[in-house]
Amino acid sequence: MKNNIYLSLLILSSIFISTVIWDKISINFGDTQILGEYYNNSHHALNDPLRFIAFVFIPIVTYLSFKFFF
Repeated sequence: MKNNIYLSLLILSSIFISTVIWDKISINFGDTQILGEYYNNSHHALNDPLRFIAFVFIPIVTYLSFKFFF
């Protein structure tokens, strides 16, 4: 029971950390000849996949490391 509480707190804190670093993940938009919404907003196309990977894998790695070590 005590391990479940620790695991829940660790996962919640890792989700919080993922949310905090969401805006910090940003690749500079280079000057390209592609027109569209990404160009209008100066948004690099790899920002979204990198943010998704960080948001998903940080809690997963936290969970797996907790299960492995405890």
